[in-house]
Amino acid sequence: MLLLVTGCGNLYTGDESLYDPNHQDNQGDQTQLPVMVAFSDPIYNVLTRGAGVLDPTDETNFSKRIADGTFFVYAFRRDNPNGMTYAHRRAEDADRRYCLIDGSLDEISAEECTALGLTAEQCKLHGKRAAYAGNGSFINWKSSGYIPYYNLQEEFDAFNFFAYYYDNAQVGEVKREADRICFDVTVDGSQDLMCAAAADLKALIEDVENGRKIAADYSEQAARLKQLGADERQLMRSCYYGTYTARRNIWPIIRMKHQLSYVKLKFYPASKSTKDIVYITGVWIECVNKGVFTVASSDPANVGVHFPTDGERGKLPARDAEGKEIAWTDEEGKSLYPMQVREEDADKEVNQRPATDGGVFLLPPGNNATLLINTVYYPDATGSEPYITTFSYDLKDAVYNKDENGAYLSSGFMGGREYNISAYIYGPQDIKLNVQAASWVNGGDIEIGEE
Repeated sequence: MLLLVTGCGNLYTGDESLYDPNHQDNQGDQTQLPVMVAFSDPIYNVLTRGAGVLDPTDETNFSKRIADGTFFVYAFRRDNPNGMTYAHRRAEDADRRYCLIDGSLDEISAEECTALGLTAEQCKLHGKRAAYAGNGSFINWKSSGYIPYYNLQEEFDAFNFFAYYYDNAQVGEVKREADRICFDVTVDGSQDLMCAAAADLKALIEDVENGRKIAADYSEQAARLKQLGADERQLMRSCYYGTYTARRNIWPIIRMKHQLSYVKLKFYPASKSTKDIVYITGVWIECVNKGVFTVASSDPANVGVHFPTDGERGKLPARDAEGKEIAWTDEEGKSLYPMQVREEDADKEVNQRPATDGGVFLLPPGNNATLLINTVYYPDATGSEPYITTFSYDLKDAVYNKDENGAYLSSGFMGGREYNISAYIYGPQDIKLNVQAASWVNGGDIEIGEE
């Protein structure tokens, strides 16, 4: 992970004197100690805010596109002292004992509010706004308000860090409850939702001490931990992320996790006749698309989005690689997507014929989706009335997820996984289904209509 130290204010360089746990009267560095948070890149490509597919390996476009997004960051005491709740706000916590970071002290312009779809007061209930340059770097604070600093007088206060991103999804009022922060969210198939808590420092220390393999994202942290004495690492197990660890250049690293499924659809002409033409005039996936997004919690394992099986449903239209809804017909209503077998492809296996891109979806996780395909078919060339059909296929139990060892995990779409749906079109009412087993890496391939 490349760590680019950027931002405002006095940056901690690591050259300052360190706190000595063997001398309790040593107050260590008395200068300001900024809170520095690093992100590591999400694992799969993401379609977001019409910026197109964001690929961490795309050196030309990735950094620019992801920098256009707004991330939000919270930090709360890990050990819940004195009845602390997640309703505590930084604006009322001058000593930074409970809430280290949120948006309550941020200044925000009317233009920024409009872009986020929030009022100024709503922004203050969210996390502190941040920008991310990509490629594994420290975040930059976006707001012109306060810069977060650790409390130097409270060396061992331990904090959990959280980050989230909701693109331009429709969000409800922020609920800051006793043990979590959450809000309603509605997606339309084009937005991505991401969130995560900082890496488990205790687990990382144990991996280092036991010689286990360390993910590349945390290699620099692991190297620093190896250089520390056993007594220092033991202290870090209890003080977690805070002033003590920051003095030793151990900072929270947050690997953002995609909460939605990335689904790609392709069509293959499957008729036995080269004269048959089936016109596609619309494609949707209907599913539950309103849920609750938990973005901070006293138990970090509980952050994420939940879409109830019996929740509100919506029809999510297929979109192109730039995030725009696909126009399946022209201004006169004629299909722009004819499915016809070419003469040179007639003898090929169906899945070897040229495919037509059917669009992409960012779907809520769950096992309740239905694929809808509108088609038009003219039975002959004499001007007879066409067959207008809506093909509907229930995707419930059509997707089987497995772990890296091939063991069954669950049915339905899982957040953070990719899926490929292949639709083999024989005729307007003849789209047969065959679902392949899912792989743990990309989620799985769903083949519709393959003989």
